[in-house]
Amino acid sequence: MTTGGALRRPAFFPRMDIVRSLFAIAVALLFCAFSAAPALAHASLLSVQPADGTTVASAPATLSLTFNEQVAPVTLKLIWPDGRTSVLTPDVEGATLAMPAPPALGNGTYGLSWRVISADGHPVGGTTTFSIGAPSQGGLPQQQEVVDWPIRTGVWVTRVLTYAGLFVGIGGVFFVRWLGNGVAGLRASRAAAILGLATLPVAVGFQGLDVLDQPLGRFFAPETWQEGMASSFGLFAGVVLVGLALALVATARVGYERFWSLLAFSCVGLSLAATGHASAADPQWLTRPAVFIHTSVVAFWVGSLIPLGLLLCGPAETAIVPLRRFSAAIPPLLLLLLAAGVTLAIVQLGAPGEMLGTDYGHVFIAKMVLVAVLLGLAAFNRWGLTGSVLADAGAARNHLLRSIGIELGLVFAIFGVVALWRFTPPPRALLQAAAAPVSFEAMSGEGMADVVITPGHAGPVKVDVTVAGADMGPLTAQGVTLDFSNKDKGIEPIEREAKAQPDGHWQVDDLTLPAGGIWQVEIDVLVSDFREIDLSEQVEIRP
Repeated sequence: MTTGGALRRPAFFPRMDIVRSLFAIAVALLFCAFSAAPALAHASLLSVQPADGTTVASAPATLSLTFNEQVAPVTLKLIWPDGRTSVLTPDVEGATLAMPAPPALGNGTYGLSWRVISADGHPVGGTTTFSIGAPSQGGLPQQQEVVDWPIRTGVWVTRVLTYAGLFVGIGGVFFVRWLGNGVAGLRASRAAAILGLATLPVAVGFQGLDVLDQPLGRFFAPETWQEGMASSFGLFAGVVLVGLALALVATARVGYERFWSLLAFSCVGLSLAATGHASAADPQWLTRPAVFIHTSVVAFWVGSLIPLGLLLCGPAETAIVPLRRFSAAIPPLLLLLLAAGVTLAIVQLGAPGEMLGTDYGHVFIAKMVLVAVLLGLAAFNRWGLTGSVLADAGAARNHLLRSIGIELGLVFAIFGVVALWRFTPPPRALLQAAAAPVSFEAMSGEGMADVVITPGHAGPVKVDVTVAGADMGPLTAQGVTLDFSNKDKGIEPIEREAKAQPDGHWQVDDLTLPAGGIWQVEIDVLVSDFREIDLSEQVEIRP
């Protein structure tokens, strides 16, 4: 029917100006969630200059830290032999943080303490040591690393409650508006969404405390909130905020409730695709969509449980249609869930054996045990009880209600386990870091050598050497010889002659470093029959 010659807009759709605005917001969220730069998912320190545990003859002019991916520095400090500290300001050069050393560094042992934010939004920190002249008597004053359990517990609890808001709140609203009905289910979903909204600012505060490594008393400090929003967690929190707000709109009688619930539901996958280990892993064209699919299916499944249970508590006829729709939708969606989950597991674990040797793998095993029980219970509900309930068998309805309650318990147990991944780097990141090269520069008044050892851990390695004159200009050499020794492991010098390469570099291919630790590298550069440049440096080789 028309009025004044214009077509009447279907009741489902809102005004076009609203649609255009929301479409623009959705596109922006999609761009932010799926277009981040490639990353290895969790920052690992590859090399440091001076190398960890080494002794140098004189004070270095610069200090540097090189990671396996670009990081955002939070705090960098130099710990002096007497225990006092100096704050360092780095220059970010790709994945390297370089900073001038403070003046007047005397003999003794120093510590370089660092804390950075990796691409997945998680803070990473540590301390390396080096000595000038000779180690201090007794070494560096102890800098005790203490886990701040109130902060770690706060991060974990707020993460679990945020998951509840996302999956139970938004997922529940979506189920009620699209597959089911019932005021009780809508109220329960609204309560979960409100819980998520209330938790979100607290989660931002705990994120800031964790990033800055500050105590709970600094919770309300402005810099805490600034750091909490500065990493990719800020994008996650923003998308979650939009999703929860839209879910609450969808619970009100404002019109177009299905439309609002659909927008809210899309924010579940977008928020978790924006940050975290899996979403930041390469190849991101695969991992981010996989995270989106995986979490969206979980939201549909988990969000349906409470509204379905409440419907089953009421008159039988009110639950028949929603239960039939849910039962028809869940099998194909679970296939998508499993496919996306297997994809992410392959990317993160790297190899099945890594499950047993890392904390990430232990969490993964615990999750999979719970998921296996949950899937078994869901299969029993779908093929063992649903048919009887649809046939109006009262006893089956009671069994299904109890089973849904157990499912909810398992779901929250899985939330708790998955939230532990916040504190564990994935094996893939560790393997990539282990395979990365280490490099160092050896210098003297006559020339220098830039040395790259690949991979930077014990075993067969390839050594690439670039030599230059004292003015850093090209140097024509007749030969380059390298000696590798490790006094701590009782390994006498291993001598290798490097072979000249067409590009002007020198290369050693037939070298095996049998152990990790601090290696002394002597480099002899033969310039002519009457001139030789002798260079020396220490390098840390990973086990």
